[in-house]
Amino acid sequence: MTPSEEIRTAARRLRDLGERAQRVLEREVRHWSELSVVLNPERPHGSPMVWSQLTAAMPPVFAVAVAEWLESWDGFDQPETAPHADDWKHALQIARLVNRAVEGGTR
Repeated sequence: MTPSEEIRTAARRLRDLGERAQRVLEREVRHWSELSVVLNPERPHGSPMVWSQLTAAMPPVFAVAVAEWLESWDGFDQPETAPHADDWKHALQIARLVNRAVEGGTR
């Protein structure tokens, strides 16, 4: 897979995940910060998820915005020829992290 394909794949995955998550939130009329999970049987109402604050700061629309940013880098396969080589490298790094996380790899 070329770097451009990696970026395109990550953008598509992020957009899909963000849009699906937003639809669920709209249907459930719930905010990310309200989600909880039972971690301790002695606390039947559950404990806040460790990542709930992070998720509240980066809701599904954030994923869509990052997808749009990644899409803006589509077509750059050689960072040394890109107008902003360092920015392109960061886009590729984010794309690889997204692709690895979605595929079930290490984070």
